[in-house]
Amino acid sequence: MHDWTVDCRTQGSGDTRSHDMAYLKTLDIGYGYTADGGATFPFRGKGVGQMPELKEVLTALPQGRFLVNYKSNEEREATCWPGSSPTTPSGAGPYGAHMAGMRPPSGQPS
Repeated sequence: MHDWTVDCRTQGSGDTRSHDMAYLKTLDIGYGYTADGGATFPFRGKGVGQMPELKEVLTALPQGRFLVNYKSNEEREATCWPGSSPTTPSGAGPYGAHMAGMRPPSGQPS
């Protein structure tokens, strides 16, 4: 989940990091998608249970190259899987990490 909160992409609410993966997998990840400014939501109801864990993505795409954007100031998040660290430059090995820092101010897009 790229966003700080699950509100903008799913029918859930709250900080993404405050929910466990079992709960996140129950959400409809197609719920908030709109290509026409909110007139229609063509994927609503079609994305339930489709949020993959990072390890599932890496397994499904073994030749892929990834840049993982950690949205926190917690260094441990950038070192919790092989090949990543806060100092790993983008494009070094199959994985790169980027620490995005603090949560955006209230009312700002995440």
